[in-house]
Amino acid sequence: MRKIQEIENPDSCLNRAEDDEPLFVIRAKDKVSASAVRTWAEWAEMTGVHDAKKIQEARAIAEDMENWRKENYPGDEISDG
Repeated sequence: MRKIQEIENPDSCLNRAEDDEPLFVIRAKDKVSASAVRTWAEWAEMTGVHDAKKIQEARAIAEDMENWRKENYPGDEISDG
């Protein structure tokens, strides 16, 4: 989800968070963002998170992050493999 979508969507993860709930935001600009999100998806699967849609969305976001970095910071991406 893009920043503007996250802010405007009352059902987004950001907007559902409690006012005093700690959050950790990973931006696509961060070199390890795609890898971190993919790792979260793998761990979620391994630990029995039953929300397959959420895991699928995380993997799609990781792909978007990777593509965004390639477009905006060519030659500065890292490899997952």
